[in-house]
Amino acid sequence: MADPIVPQRKVRRWAWVVVGLALTCVAYPLRPRPLVPGPETTVITGPLRPDGSIDYAAALAAIYSEGVTWENNAAVFLVGAIGPKLISRELRPAFYEELGISPLDEDGDYLQSWGPSLIVDQKRRELVEQSLHKVYSEPWQAADFPEVATWLASNERPLELCRLASQRSQFYLPRVASSQGGLLSGFFVDINRELREIARALAARHVASRRAEYRRGNSRC
Repeated sequence: MADPIVPQRKVRRWAWVVVGLALTCVAYPLRPRPLVPGPETTVITGPLRPDGSIDYAAALAAIYSEGVTWENNAAVFLVGAIGPKLISRELRPAFYEELGISPLDEDGDYLQSWGPSLIVDQKRRELVEQSLHKVYSEPWQAADFPEVATWLASNERPLELCRLASQRSQFYLPRVASSQGGLLSGFFVDINRELREIARALAARHVASRRAEYRRGNSRC
C-alpha cells in the first residue's frame, strides 16, 4: 500500500518553489539601480568622480566662480586680512592654489578680534562695554576710548586690505575637495563672524575719522 504522505511533501516543496519565484518576480523591478547622470535624472551632469558619480562640490565651484578672476575677487584681500586660521591644514594647499595666492604665514599680521579680554581692569572693561556702541554712531577720539583706538591701530594692515577688497566687483571663496567623500564633499569657508568683526572695525574707524576731520576744520577757522 502506497504511503500518502510522500505526495503531500512533494506538493509542499513545489509550493515553496512557486512562492519563491513569485516573490523574485515582484522584487526584481524594485531593486536599487545605479543613477546614470543625464538630463533625465539630474540638471547637473558633471564633472564625474572616478566611480561615475557626480562631483557636486566641483560643479557648484564652477558655477559660483564663473566670471571671477584674481583681479576682481574680493576674497583675495579678505583672506589675506583674516589669515589661514579658518582653513584646515589639509586643505590649505589646494585652497591657496585655486584662489591664486601664495601660502599665508602662520603668524602674520592678521585681523585681531575685539573682546573684553583686551582690557585688564574690570571696572574699565565694564564701562567700555556699556558705552561701546558710541564708537559706531558718534564721533570720538582716542582719548575717549584708548582701548578701541589701540585695537584699530593693531588692525591697520588687515583693515586696509578689507578696504581694497570693497573695491572689487566679485566675491568667491574656493570650494576644495575634502578626503571624506560623499556627494557634496567640499570645504566651504565660513567667514561670516570675521566679516561682522571687519564691519564693526571699519565703522568705528570711519566715525573716529569724522571727529578728526571736524577738529581740523575748526582749527582753520
